[in-house]
Amino acid sequence: MKTQFALSVLISLLLGVSAAQAQTTTIQAVQMQLVDVTTSEVKGNEGVFAMTALCVAEVSADSRMCNTAEAWNTVKLPPISSDAWLRPVLESTQTDLYDRTTGTAGTLNLYCVHNQDGPWQSTSARGLAIRDDGRIKALGCDTRRPVACCAFRAITAEAPNPS
Repeated sequence: MKTQFALSVLISLLLGVSAAQAQTTTIQAVQMQLVDVTTSEVKGNEGVFAMTALCVAEVSADSRMCNTAEAWNTVKLPPISSDAWLRPVLESTQTDLYDRTTGTAGTLNLYCVHNQDGPWQSTSARGLAIRDDGRIKALGCDTRRPVACCAFRAITAEAPNPS
């Protein structure tokens, strides 16, 4: 009984619900989810650290710039009013890079890199962004966009009250 109560209190803290509500809620998993997009917009050459800093400042202290797998696996997408930057999950072939989640290929399509520029340092290439309909596309790095922000969130389901 003490264990059930302690679990109810823990769930209530994670979900922001009362202990009574928590007794009927089961956490299925805790995973990175796309929780919001920033209101500020940046070009693709701003860099991952600057984009993550925007997430921390505008969304939550525990958020960061999302990658494509986290966005793809989000259970409930937040409203996205404008295409928002995402980091690719990089894989390589013998000749090029591609995003493991979407299959998008070509260094110039993934993370705003061009010639000798480092990742997220060029406006003359393309980077990945999530669209308002949930599709992930390679879009021009010279356009200001919000940043898609992810944080660990509990994935829950209702369970019958055992009492």
